[in-house]
Amino acid sequence: MKKFITLSFALVMTNICYSSIDAEKDFDNLPWVWSDVYRAKDKVAGKRYFRKEFSLPPNKKVKDAFVIFVCDDKGKFYLNRKLCRASENKKEIAVNHLTSKLRQGKNVAAFEVENVKRYAGLIGKIVIKFENGENVIIPIDEKWKVSKNDVIGWKNIKFNDSRWKNAAVLGTYGCKPWGIIFLPDSDNSFPTFSVPGYTKEMTSLKKMFKLHYRIKGLLANIWDKWLTQSMLWPAMSDDQSRNIRNNFKRDFLKKNILPDGYVDTEQHRGLGHPAGWPFPHWAQNGGIGWHFSLAKSPAKSWGIPLEKNIDQFTLYGIKTVSLDEKRGWSVKLTKSNAALETPKIKISALVSPLVRLEWINEKFNESSKPYIQWKTAKNIKFNDERKVYFDDIKNAIKRGEVICSVADLSKCKAYDVKDTITQYKISFDNNQGDEIIIVAVSAAVDTRHNINNSVYTSAACDYFWWTDDLDFLKKNIERMRKALRYAVTEFQIVSNKCVFTPWIGHDGRSGLIYKNGKKTIRHGIGIGNNYWDLMPFGGYDTLATIYFYDAALNMAKLELEIVNHPEWKIPDSPDKMSYKNLSRLAAMVKTSSNKRFWNEKTGRFVAAVDVEGKAHDYGYTFVNCEAIYYGLAKNEQAKEVMDWISGKRIVGTDTSKGEDIYSWRCAPRATTKRNIDYYSYAWSGPESITFGGQVQDGGAVLGFSFHDLMARIKVYGPDNAWKRLKEIIKWFDEVQAEGGYRKYYEGHPERGTLQGGGTAGGLGLDHEFFESVLVPQVMIYGFLGFEPLADGFKLSPLLPKDWPVLRISNIRFHDQVLAITANSQSITIKAKGPETDTLVFLPSGKWKASYKNEEGEIIKTKTAEKEIPLRYEKSVSVELVK
Repeated sequence: MKKFITLSFALVMTNICYSSIDAEKDFDNLPWVWSDVYRAKDKVAGKRYFRKEFSLPPNKKVKDAFVIFVCDDKGKFYLNRKLCRASENKKEIAVNHLTSKLRQGKNVAAFEVENVKRYAGLIGKIVIKFENGENVIIPIDEKWKVSKNDVIGWKNIKFNDSRWKNAAVLGTYGCKPWGIIFLPDSDNSFPTFSVPGYTKEMTSLKKMFKLHYRIKGLLANIWDKWLTQSMLWPAMSDDQSRNIRNNFKRDFLKKNILPDGYVDTEQHRGLGHPAGWPFPHWAQNGGIGWHFSLAKSPAKSWGIPLEKNIDQFTLYGIKTVSLDEKRGWSVKLTKSNAALETPKIKISALVSPLVRLEWINEKFNESSKPYIQWKTAKNIKFNDERKVYFDDIKNAIKRGEVICSVADLSKCKAYDVKDTITQYKISFDNNQGDEIIIVAVSAAVDTRHNINNSVYTSAACDYFWWTDDLDFLKKNIERMRKALRYAVTEFQIVSNKCVFTPWIGHDGRSGLIYKNGKKTIRHGIGIGNNYWDLMPFGGYDTLATIYFYDAALNMAKLELEIVNHPEWKIPDSPDKMSYKNLSRLAAMVKTSSNKRFWNEKTGRFVAAVDVEGKAHDYGYTFVNCEAIYYGLAKNEQAKEVMDWISGKRIVGTDTSKGEDIYSWRCAPRATTKRNIDYYSYAWSGPESITFGGQVQDGGAVLGFSFHDLMARIKVYGPDNAWKRLKEIIKWFDEVQAEGGYRKYYEGHPERGTLQGGGTAGGLGLDHEFFESVLVPQVMIYGFLGFEPLADGFKLSPLLPKDWPVLRISNIRFHDQVLAITANSQSITIKAKGPETDTLVFLPSGKWKASYKNEEGEIIKTKTAEKEIPLRYEKSVSVELVK
C-alpha cells in the first residue's frame, strides 16, 4: 500500500546515542561548563580537569547514587581517584552507579575532558539518594574547580585546588550548539513523553497512562472510541502490540450487529433489552417477571425472588420435567406449537414494550419462530392483531448457555402505551418432542443506546487508520456501512437534521415530575441513551448527534480513501453512502444543531430537546467540550462555552460558578447546575445526595478532562491547555504519594467521594472508569497534532511557549515504530520497522526534508509544500524544516 506524510512544523534533533537510563536522570536546567567562555572561532582543543569535593553525613545511609554526564568530545569520570566511567564520544550519555564507591565523610569527584574539534563543554550531575527519602544533587556548575594542567595528585581528596579557577558557564541545557538531549526511559516498552524542563511532569503523565492502560480489548460499546484511540498506538514489544491489535480486531469483528443494523451494547447480562443497557429492570419499572433460576443472573443481586410456583401457568402441549433453581424450568413440548399462558397481571404498557424470554436450548428446532400475544384492559382476547415474533433464534443474544430472546411489542400497530396489559401467551412454533429450559420470562423497557452505531463506526475507522489492516477492512466494511445506515434511517437524520430517538421511553422527557411541591415518578420515561445512564438523553439528542456527526465525517474520509485505492478491491454494498453524501449530511447536521441545541441565554449546548419542545440545560460540560472537540460547535460558540467552563463568564442560574467548576481538580464538574428533577425514573431520589456527591450531578470524571484539554487547545491555545494539564498532574502526584485513589480520598470527604467498584460517589477515576486512559492522549492528538490515515499521518504540532521541544517515542503506526520530535522550527521523525512508503501531511508552507542514516549523515534532501514521502529504505530519520 502506498503511504504519504505532510507536516507544518519542524525540529532539529541533536544526533546523540543514548544508553538505557531512568527518566529521572535528566539535564533540565543544568549548565554547560568549560574553563573559559569562548567564541565559535576560538581554538579550545586540549584537555581540561574538573574537580569538586563534597561530604556525606555520617548518620545517613545511601540508598542509590549515580553520575550522568556528556563530554564534548570525550572524557573520564573519577570518584575518589577510581575511574568509574569513560565516554569516548560526545554522542554518548554516560551513566554510572556510585553507591559502592562513596565514602562516609569527604569525597572528591573529578572529570578529565578532552576536546578535539570546534566546540567544547561538559554537562551533568551527581545524584545521591538516602534511605530516609532525602536526595542530594551535585550539579556540574560554576562551583567546580577547573585547570588546563594535569597536576600530580589532582584527583586526591587532600589536593589543594585553591589556585584553580572556577568553571565558566557557557549556557543552560538546550542552548546552542548542543541543543536538546533526550534521555530515554529505562522502560522502553511504552511511549515516553519528553519536554526539556518538565521531566517530572512528563514522567507523571506516563505513570498515569500506564496505570490506566490495562484493558486487553474492547469492552461495552460505549468505550469503543475512547479505548481504540488510546490503546492501539503505544508500541510495546512486538508480541504485546500484536496481541492488543489482534484482540481489538477480534472484538470489532465479533461485535454483534443485529439483522436490522443495530449494534449490540455488549454490556453484562441484565434485564433490559438483551442488546441494550442492563437496566432499568422490570422491578424498577413496575412491570412483571418470573425467574425460575437466579444462577448467574443479575436478578438475584437486585433482590428479585426465585419463582417456584409453576402451577399458576396454563400449559398447552407442555409437560414439566423438573424445576431446578440452578438451571430453570425444564419442559418437554409434547405437541407441535405448544404454548403457555402467564397468570393474569396488571401492568402499564408504557413499562413493558418488550418481553424477554430467557431459555436454554436442550433440543429445539432453530427454524421455529416463537411468538407472543397479549391481552389488555381494552382487548380481552388473544388474537393476531396483538402478535409479535421473538428474535430469530440464530440471531438471539446469548449470555453463556442462556439465550435471551426478545419480542418488541411496540412494533405492532395495535400496541397502545396508554393501555394496561393483563396477560401474555407464548407460542413456540415447535416440533413435537422438543425440549427446552425456561430460565425467565419478564417484561422489559427498551434499554438500547442511540450512540452505539456511531461510536462503533468511528472506532472501527480509527482501528484501520492506526493498523493499516486491509484484511480487517475487507471483512468489516459492510458491517460499518450497515451500522451507519441504520443510524441514518432509525434516527431520522435526514428529516430532523439531528438524532431523534423514536423508541418508547427515550423521548427526552424526565422520569420525575415536581408539581405543587410533590414529586411524581413516571415509570418508563427518561431511559438513558449513553454513558451517562441516569440522565434522560433522547428525543432530539445533542450528544448522540455529536457522535453521529463524527461518524459521518470519518466514514466520508474512509470512503474517499477506498475510492482512491481501487487496488484494495473493496466492493460496493447496498448500505454504502458516498463520501460526498456523507459530507453533505454531516454539514447539514452541524448547521441545524448549532441552532436547535444552542441555549442563547446560557451560551452553551443543552443535553436534549424533548418531544414537547423543552430544552434541558444543567450545564453539561462534557456535552459542550465534546461539541468543540468533534467540531460540531462554531468558533464563536466554542469561545462562549470555554469562557463559561473556565470561569471567565458566569451563568447566574448555575450552582457552580467560576473557579468552583474545577473544585475537584482532576476535571471540570460534569454539570454546573443542581439537578433534582431531570433523570430517568430509575434514579428516583436525587435530592437525597448533595450536589457533587453523584458523578452526574456536580461530580467529575477524570477521563473527560481529555475533551476539556483538547477544547482549550482549539479555543485558547496550547499555553492554556498546558496550565490546566499541570494542575491535573499536580493532583495526580499528590494522590499517588498518598497511596493511590482509594487511600487519598478515604476519610477525606472534603476532597470528594469516589464512585466505582460497587460504591456510589461523586468522582469517577478507577474501577469501571476505563476512560481515565484518555487524559494522556492530549500529548499525541493535541500538542503533537497527530492524525492517523490510510496513507500516512498528519502532523500539526501546537506547543506551549515554554516547551523548547516535544518528543513522543514508541508510537506504533501501521507496521512502523516512530519517535517524533517537534518544536516551532522543525520536526524530526525517526522510524523502525519494515521498509515502506508513508506520506506525512504537513501544515501549509514550504518544507525541506533531509533524510538521514543511523550516523546522522544526510542521504538526500527534498522540498515539498503539501506532502512529503518518507521512504525508510536506507534512511532511519527524516528532518523536516519549514
